Amino acid sequence: MACMTTDAAATYRATFPAGFRPLAERLLVRDFRTVRDGDESSMLFDADPPLKLPPYLQGASLLLASIEERRLDDAYRRFADLAEGRRGGGRERAGTGDCVRNLETAVGAFAGVSGAARFALRGFIAGEPSSVPTELRGRLERAVTRATGLRPDSAQSDLEFQVALRDDGHAYFLVAPRAKNEEERKKGTLPRSTSRLLCELSRPEAGDVFLDPFAGSGAIPLERVRTGPFAMIFAGDRDEVLVDELKAKLKKPPYERKRKAIFPKVLDARELGRFEDGFFTAIVTDPPWGAFDGSSPVELEDLYAAFLREFGRLLAPEGRLVLLVSRDGPLDRVLAKSTAAWNVTEDYSVLVSGRKARAVVLMKGSN
Repeated sequence: MACMTTDAAATYRATFPAGFRPLAERLLVRDFRTVRDGDESSMLFDADPPLKLPPYLQGASLLLASIEERRLDDAYRRFADLAEGRRGGGRERAGTGDCVRNLETAVGAFAGVSGAARFALRGFIAGEPSSVPTELRGRLERAVTRATGLRPDSAQSDLEFQVALRDDGHAYFLVAPRAKNEEERKKGTLPRSTSRLLCELSRPEAGDVFLDPFAGSGAIPLERVRTGPFAMIFAGDRDEVLVDELKAKLKKPPYERKRKAIFPKVLDARELGRFEDGFFTAIVTDPPWGAFDGSSPVELEDLYAAFLREFGRLLAPEGRLVLLVSRDGPLDRVLAKSTAAWNVTEDYSVLVSGRKARAVVLMKGSN
């Protein structure tokens, strides 16, 4: 049984969109100390508290304890033992400690929640919510209350404690600030974590001339603004209303200081003749998938063929094209017919808001 310690970096469980594990792991290794015990949508890493959540993560919970266990009921019992200062039974992992001392410190490890007064306790099996007998839940809740002074209140909690049972026989006892409702996103708008991961796939550099010609409400170009320095960003869409809304967003923090280098325009990705050959170092975009815009398969294939011809002309020789597309979309068929030489350098099968997708990185090859 392993328990979080307080004299060094804390251990957190990061969550990210399913399928992005290789990229998320690369970014976590870049930004933090130790990365381990990952699956398709989560990974453990070490960092000094308080943690500032990286935008490529959906969330991060502080790991209080970990055990080897295959039943959720038994995991509750053993974590209650640990929280009460008793050593639980079963197979133990190295680093047993006293979580009674650590729980209160752990609660304060999150910036902005020092005034926390209430908590919720939830159980999960392989990421899905799961219930346990009331007496088991009550025992662990009482142990948390004694150690922290917090009171249980699942309806209006400040913190959420989780008992998470994984398929590989590991169980985690975790705590995090209760997730706040995100600002309502328009239908089809990408979550911020997905937008940042797509921008990271372009290997952003300070000299980037960046294009998103299917910008919609601006999730990808706005995230590129936050990702780091750039030379210019062009964000376009055929819908003039969406372009006007994007212009209004650029007048507000944190974008207003950089908006002189950001150019929202009404653009048709099939005809981008206003731009010179090789002008862009990075093109990152989420083109139509056909499922919601009413395009027929033939129309969608023609659209992909047209914008890929333009992108092949516009992309600099060492530039990167990042596309988020449907897994059953026409991209492979269009690439097979294309007279341009495209090399697929990275290809991730991912989930985006529950929809099966691909994040694909392409670079220009030689004919």
